[in-house]
Amino acid sequence: MKMQWLGALVLALLLNPAAVISAVPIQGQPLLQRFTANDYGGDPANYGVLGLPNGILLCANSRGVLVFDGLRWELIELPGLSPARALFLGDDGVVYVGGYDLFGRLRIDETGLYRFEDLTAEFGLGREDAIFGVIWEVAGTSEGVLFRSDEHLYFLGYQGQREVWPADPQARRLFVIRDRIYSRVHGKGYARIERGVPMLEPGGSFLAERPLAAALPWNQGTLLITDDGFFRSEAEGIARVSGADHAVLSRYQSNAAIRLRDGSLMIASTTGELIHLNAELQLLAVHQVGPYSILSMEDDREGGLWVSTEGDLLRVKAPSPWSLFGAQNGLIGSPRATAFHQDRLWVATSAGVYASQPEGAVLQFKLEVATSLEASGLYADAHGLLIGDRAGALFRHPDGRVERLVETDSLFAFKPSERHPNLLYAFADSEVLLLQKHKPAWQLLARWPLGAVSTSDVLELDDQTLLLDNYRGDLQRWRFDPVSGELLQRGSIGAAEGLQVDPNFGSVMQPLGRRLFVVSGMRVFELIDGRATEYLGEPFSRAERPFEMGLAETELGDFAFTPNLLLRRLPGTQDWQPMQLGAGGVRGISSMRIDADGILRAINWSGVLQYDGRISEPAMAPLKVELAGFELRSSEGDSQRLPLSSGQALQLAGSDALSFDYVMPTMDPGVEARFRIDGYLNSWSDWVTPTRPGLTLRNPGPGSYTLRVEGRTRLGRVAQPLEFQFRVLPAWWQTSSARIALVFAVVLVLLAVAHLFVRFRYRQYLAANRRLEQRIAERTAELEAANAKLAELATEDSLTGVANRRALEQALKREWDRCADQRQPLAVIMVDVDYFKQFNDRHGHLEGDKELVRVARELAGRVRPPRELLARFGGEEFAVVLPNTDLNEALHRAESMRAAFDGSSSPNTVSVGVAAEVPRAGRDPLQLVRDADDALYTAKRAGRNRVMAAAA
Repeated sequence: MKMQWLGALVLALLLNPAAVISAVPIQGQPLLQRFTANDYGGDPANYGVLGLPNGILLCANSRGVLVFDGLRWELIELPGLSPARALFLGDDGVVYVGGYDLFGRLRIDETGLYRFEDLTAEFGLGREDAIFGVIWEVAGTSEGVLFRSDEHLYFLGYQGQREVWPADPQARRLFVIRDRIYSRVHGKGYARIERGVPMLEPGGSFLAERPLAAALPWNQGTLLITDDGFFRSEAEGIARVSGADHAVLSRYQSNAAIRLRDGSLMIASTTGELIHLNAELQLLAVHQVGPYSILSMEDDREGGLWVSTEGDLLRVKAPSPWSLFGAQNGLIGSPRATAFHQDRLWVATSAGVYASQPEGAVLQFKLEVATSLEASGLYADAHGLLIGDRAGALFRHPDGRVERLVETDSLFAFKPSERHPNLLYAFADSEVLLLQKHKPAWQLLARWPLGAVSTSDVLELDDQTLLLDNYRGDLQRWRFDPVSGELLQRGSIGAAEGLQVDPNFGSVMQPLGRRLFVVSGMRVFELIDGRATEYLGEPFSRAERPFEMGLAETELGDFAFTPNLLLRRLPGTQDWQPMQLGAGGVRGISSMRIDADGILRAINWSGVLQYDGRISEPAMAPLKVELAGFELRSSEGDSQRLPLSSGQALQLAGSDALSFDYVMPTMDPGVEARFRIDGYLNSWSDWVTPTRPGLTLRNPGPGSYTLRVEGRTRLGRVAQPLEFQFRVLPAWWQTSSARIALVFAVVLVLLAVAHLFVRFRYRQYLAANRRLEQRIAERTAELEAANAKLAELATEDSLTGVANRRALEQALKREWDRCADQRQPLAVIMVDVDYFKQFNDRHGHLEGDKELVRVARELAGRVRPPRELLARFGGEEFAVVLPNTDLNEALHRAESMRAAFDGSSSPNTVSVGVAAEVPRAGRDPLQLVRDADDALYTAKRAGRNRVMAAAA
């Protein structure tokens, strides 16, 4: 059925590519990145955005012009601290800026710095005349650039013309359509602006009293967007567009519009909505992206749509096959599984089972089945919906009745048998259940106790033989009777068959086509005819930690995913290509499947990702590493910026340094770079996130050098490398005559040293007396420290020496109140030692205590007091309180803690849960600990030795 659907879709696309957008179903929220004043260092309001051809983004902000290269923000202040109100990129490649009583152009000088050039004086405006107020807009044609104030239009021609025209006081926003400038003049209508004079267009009086939100080139005419519909302006006049969804414009107050790359239309409202319409102007979706009025939009070269508002700045991926269902859609808790059933999307979360229901042009979720604690598994067929929760399995009948089907401990997944259509495998913590179809529901056929095995997947080799994952050891090979369900034989595949299993990771199956891979820690094996051989190829070779990679086979191709990487191999091809999600916060994919409606969905840290293959991915512009700054820093602390031209000859003093600042403009997350300097450092450095400056080189000595910098993104895009040549001239003291003088100087120094040695012995006698006095003072200080230590014991864990639970609760309450006052985030990390009970049983409690002390010492080295606190929460569980730390930073810190135990000499790894929020009144601070603990439980259930985030 799925293949028939896919074939019909491909045929439809071949016959009518424009049908891609018109066939789009209701989507989730678009993937977006949100930037606030805390990120970009300006005021909250951004009046306009401008994308440059090299990938740099500029924003018109109340404090000046913001510059963003995808990694770092920079503020360029204008003369007199004027706000930047409008930006425009001219045909001459120069950026033009409008401010308050100010307008001019922004150039990059030979050293890479942005320089603002005031143009008011070129129009004969001195200080007394430059009181024209705000330059509301900057627009342009092939002839030049136009700056609009309330009373004048200032025209700057590319050939040097300077003209000032009076502006009609009733003229509103300027629109550039096919190299001509138009505006709506209140009381007159839609008009072309000629040298400042409005010339009414045919039928233009129709808009004399109607507000005009936007005007865009549309087919052979112009599309006019008003508050009561879409209209087309052509030579014959203005007419209402037939077949368009006019009603949507009456529901929202439009403020701006842009035509996207696929021909669809995005309209922004004054109340924070993005209204997406297809090429036929039919509504696709309405997305509430924030509470602020949207002021402008601009698309970038990487398929992103920048949205500037009165309170923040957004980058929305549009158009994109990816969308997200999360808290904004009503989903509460951490998603665990999806199913399409009764024409609705069902999602199992840590808070229950939710089902979708359309509300206008968006999809919302409501709680449909309350479960025993979290719901973790779903399976749907024509008879009903199976649900796995902490207490076992529930069955929801088509009429909505819910009954408890079987009781067990934490049933978390279902898998239908491919060889026996009437059988279904259900996975719980301590057993595998074999369910048999029994109308109108299912019935329990057999229970298979797991014992020391931990599994979540099964692969059928034949009608009776099964392979099962085992997170605690060797791969399992079992035989059973499909009629009675009786387990006939239990065996394993391990070292005897060539499978070298790391006991800390066990063995995880990853089938792909007709091949079967088994992953154990950092090693991957392929199982062929019952024998395992190590496998070093793709896609596992693309992952830094192969045990984190999951695979999914779908009609849309094969997918490979880790928390930081998503690869796809199209049907009929062998190459794995990175997929561009376009939002840095969309990470942590843990599972992926195509539901019964033919749509691919993936569970991740943020919610449920949806991929619709009918929407094409945008073409990505090539990346390039560029030199953004080159400085000479003297030993006295002075710095001098140098031209960026390659091949310079430099004269350096003894301890002078050269500083190189390089950038790779891209909005992709996870930018990395490495460098080498031919003639000085001939091997490549490690891959690191670029900093500013990117590299500081102490005086390398005379010679010719070439700086080489390579760049890439976490998703696999590779940049054109940077090559920069420079030459260091020899200093006077590096000549042969200077070396002879140096020999004589050394002889004199040796004589002086001998004289100083005699004086040194006498000073040693005096120093001995001073040391005796110092020891007396130190003993006094030790007594004071001992008294302070007695006070600490009341809040110190007696075994590990770190803070105890009482100290944790005191610190959490104190930092909660402080972060609430400052509106700063507060994060809690929960760390649990994996398989600690088994360690105690095997080695004894004394060795277990030593291991806890070692774990506490390792964690303490990654905590920065006095604001941050490490405490023993209980047993083998530790808690870390991180004030002023958001979720992304907390995840990074948590990963460093986990990695400290991964592959070390310690017999144990750790699982980590992370939660973060901005504290608010009325909420219990301990709930943050509970959220982190829930995420910790999810990490242990997902296989341990990993970091998981709490639900947003």
